[in-house]
Amino acid sequence: MKLFNPFTLIVALIFLLTPTQESQARIIQTAVSSPTPATTHTESANSQELVFTLTTPLVEQANGRLSISGLDQTIAEANAPALPYYTTLIALPPQASATVTVTPSDLSHTEAGFVAPMAVPELANSAALPSGSDMLDSTILASGIDSSPNPAIYQTNALYPRTLYTVSELMMYRDVRLVRLQLFPVRYNPVSGWLQQSQTLRVAISFEGGVVPSQLPVADPALDVLKTAVFNPQHLQSWRQLPANVAQAPATELPIGVDTFKIEITEDGLYDISYADLQAAGMNVATINPHTITMLHRGQPVATQLIGDSDNQFEPGEAIRFYGWAFNGTRFEKLYADTNIFWLWAGGTETAVSNQPN
Repeated sequence: MKLFNPFTLIVALIFLLTPTQESQARIIQTAVSSPTPATTHTESANSQELVFTLTTPLVEQANGRLSISGLDQTIAEANAPALPYYTTLIALPPQASATVTVTPSDLSHTEAGFVAPMAVPELANSAALPSGSDMLDSTILASGIDSSPNPAIYQTNALYPRTLYTVSELMMYRDVRLVRLQLFPVRYNPVSGWLQQSQTLRVAISFEGGVVPSQLPVADPALDVLKTAVFNPQHLQSWRQLPANVAQAPATELPIGVDTFKIEITEDGLYDISYADLQAAGMNVATINPHTITMLHRGQPVATQLIGDSDNQFEPGEAIRFYGWAFNGTRFEKLYADTNIFWLWAGGTETAVSNQPN
C-alpha cells in the first residue's frame, strides 16, 4: 500500500481553500459598498449671480421604486411617477428679478420598465356616510390607498416631468425674498419605460435690478431657522428688506398727550361709532367738537361722516360713520394677523366724506 505524506495533504488543502476565501471577501465588500451621495458645488455666489452644480449618482431601482443616494425628496403629485428630485430655497437680493438657466450633462438612459406612482389616500363617498355623521364631506374620510397610475401621465409618450426644473413665485419670510427651486435629474417616459438621467446639472441664476442696502439691519435671530433650508444662507442677513408697499408706506404718527382709541375691524363694511360707544371707551364726549374727530389707518386719513346735527357739540344719539375693511396683507402676514387697525382721537383735523350728486 502506498502511503501519502500528511504534510503534502495539508499544504494542498491550504492552497485549495485560500482563493475561495479571498473570493468570498471580495463579494462581501462589493455588497456593502454604496454610491457616492448627491453633492452640490458652488462656483459663484454674489449679488449678481449664483452658480452651482448638482452631481448625482446613478439612479437605483427596487420593486418599481426609484431612489438616488443623497436625495430625500420624491415628487408628490398624486398618481404620478414617484421620482427622486432636489429642492432648495434661494435668497434673492432686494428688488432683484431672477433668471434661471439649467444645463444638463453626463446623460444616461436606462430601461426601467414600470415605475410605481405616488400613492394617495382614497376618499370615501360622502353618500356612504351614515345619517347624522359628524363628517363634513367626503374629503374627511379615507377608505384606502389609491396607487393607480394617472392615465394623463402614464399614457403620454413624453418625459415626465416635462422640464428639468421649476421655480416658484416670489415668497417673503419676514423681510427676506425667497424662491423655491426644484431640479429633476431623473425623468421618465412611461410609454417607453425608459429613464433619462442628467448626472450633472449646472444651475446659473442671474440677479438683475437688485439694490443691496448700504446699511445692514440689526441681526434677526428668527432667520436662523432658514440656514439649513436656503442654498445661500450667507446672504440672509445682508439681503433683508421689506416689500415696497410696506417700506414706502407712510408712518403712523399718533398725537402725543391725547387720548387715542384703537379700533379693530375684521369685515368690510360701514361702521357707526356712537356717542355712547366713545363714552364707554373713556372719551370725555361732552367736551369735544365732533368735527375735530380724526381717524387714521396706516398713516393715511380715513374719511368720516357725522350722523347728527351740524353743530359743534357731540350729543347723545349722534355717531361717527366710516368705511372699514378687513386685513388684506399677504398670505404669510395673514398667518399672524386677522384684524385691521384704525385709530381715532378728537382735537385733530376732520376728513369729511365728500358728497357726489347721482
